Amino acid sequence: MATLCRLRSALRNISVLQTQLRSATHKSLATPCYKTLTCSRPVHSLNFTKAPELLRPAAAITCLRHYAELPPMTFDQLEERTLNLLKLFDKVDPDKVKVESHLINDLGLDSLDVVEIIMAIEDEFALEINDEEAEKVFTVKDIIELLGDKFDVSE
Repeated sequence: MATLCRLRSALRNISVLQTQLRSATHKSLATPCYKTLTCSRPVHSLNFTKAPELLRPAAAITCLRHYAELPPMTFDQLEERTLNLLKLFDKVDPDKVKVESHLINDLGLDSLDVVEIIMAIEDEFALEINDEEAEKVFTVKDIIELLGDKFDVSE
């Protein structure tokens, strides 16, 4: 019930802010309003005793988009990201993860865990690994070489 009351109070405050925003856009841009929020409780309680004034930014914010390719990947970057991903996998002991580690024999994973790792690699590197390629993965080095082929990395 208390949460519902806070939500209702927050919605009222939002409508007050919207009204102030509408009136602030009609005012002259030369009138600054730099007052701060006045609260009787912490902000997370969403119970303002006085409707806050809107803050006007001192400078305009410009958004830019840059369309460019990422720099080419190297085997060191692929190795580092793959090892970090495997170390963060909850069923793997981070101390056992090495480039030469076998996923099943050394790391103690089963076939379902290997599939989960392949899916995590697809998410991490934003690519798709088909079933034929995934069946050839047995070691961490196999994963890195597969990623090197996908990203066309040369040593």
